[in-house]
Amino acid sequence: MAELVSIYNDSVEDGVSNCDLSELDESAGARWLADHRGRFPLFVAEIENDVAGWACLSPFVDKKCFDRTAYSSTYVGKRFRRRGVGRALRSHVIEHARELGFHSIVNRIFTRNSASVTLTEQLGFVRIGVLREVVWRDNEYWDVSLYQLILDEGRFRNEFDGFRGDSGRRAQSLVEHE
Repeated sequence: MAELVSIYNDSVEDGVSNCDLSELDESAGARWLADHRGRFPLFVAEIENDVAGWACLSPFVDKKCFDRTAYSSTYVGKRFRRRGVGRALRSHVIEHARELGFHSIVNRIFTRNSASVTLTEQLGFVRIGVLREVVWRDNEYWDVSLYQLILDEGRFRNEFDGFRGDSGRRAQSLVEHE
């Protein structure tokens, strides 16, 4: 538990991937961890017996109608960054979310976090919007990008396969997905 909390607190301190303004203590971490079982698991990456990072699925919104969408979080320890740990964790979370029957995964990323933006897009997430100036940190407003990955993309495309616009051609946004 201490290693997970330490990695989380590193992200609070450096402010690149976390907008919390205060660190998490171990008792709060234990309560949070207890919520990540079953359908909303937490995965830990280890390198040579050291905790290198962790990732989890969480409820997107605590309402029944959002049950098929999960929110994902990924945190990597400072000395393990840029070594493929984040990619391995996120790839594992995506595959596990499919196995659990989720339809989509959503996450938020600071627009200025270029490493996370790049990785997220490489893994197939699509930026669906930007929340302008929603985080106040370090005496300035920060933008947050919203990303989504549809896990059953083939079914989604097929539902709209016969759609034609007024001109008789497929809508441009649907053609881009083919």
